[in-house]
Amino acid sequence: MEHYNVFGLKVSNYSLQEVDQLFDQTIQSEKNIVIYGHSFGGIPNMKIHPELYAVVNSFDLLVCDGTPFNWFCNFFGFKLKTVMSIPDMTNYTLEYAHKNHLKVLLLGANEEINTQANKRLSIKYPGAHFLEGINGYFNPSEEYKIVTRINELSPDILLIGISSPIKERFACNYKNDLKTNIIIPCGGMIDVYAGKTKQTPKLIKKLGLATAYRIIQEPRRLLRLHSWMVYETIFKILPLALYYRLIYSQKDFNLMDKYLKL
Repeated sequence: MEHYNVFGLKVSNYSLQEVDQLFDQTIQSEKNIVIYGHSFGGIPNMKIHPELYAVVNSFDLLVCDGTPFNWFCNFFGFKLKTVMSIPDMTNYTLEYAHKNHLKVLLLGANEEINTQANKRLSIKYPGAHFLEGINGYFNPSEEYKIVTRINELSPDILLIGISSPIKERFACNYKNDLKTNIIIPCGGMIDVYAGKTKQTPKLIKKLGLATAYRIIQEPRRLLRLHSWMVYETIFKILPLALYYRLIYSQKDFNLMDKYLKL
């Protein structure tokens, strides 16, 4: 599978056929992969947690998680075969689990929401086997117990529905210890599957308004954070990229390195 270096960010260029082949090979070889999504919401988060940059770039399949980031890639000449956000990739993976009768484990949300998500997913994807989920409210000292429990259940697919940077660190720190094949840090998708929140409609997503849609659903939790992320993107990240690419005509500069120094 081809990967672009988008100014220091690893972005996968893939077809859905290549995704299926990757899934088949990963399960047959009993190895594991981590699927993650780059977005303009995630990049500012790396400024608060600089270690996330290396963590995220170490993952195996990195999708374009958000229409604005896809516009960014296209503008600078990084044409992608497929554009699929993390929510859509998570849905696609569950459909793969349904077709291939795989075991799925949800790690995240509280116990009630986790259970409700499991019930709803079991109806939607009857071919998959949804294991008893694990809630996402644990402290670092309990992580080894969580890993042990996951390995006892031995899921084919692990969805980590925990906030950043916990989900990224967990996936990175325990990737080689987990007895699971496909790991997706999927953020708030467990809430979506439980019916607590709604996934962004396709039209709104195409217009690049997914962030606004999420804020409308959870204004108290998301307004301040996402407003800051939008500010960082418009007034720092994009100007930096334009400056070094168009003014300095550099193709291989590290955007994150320059952004983190601001």
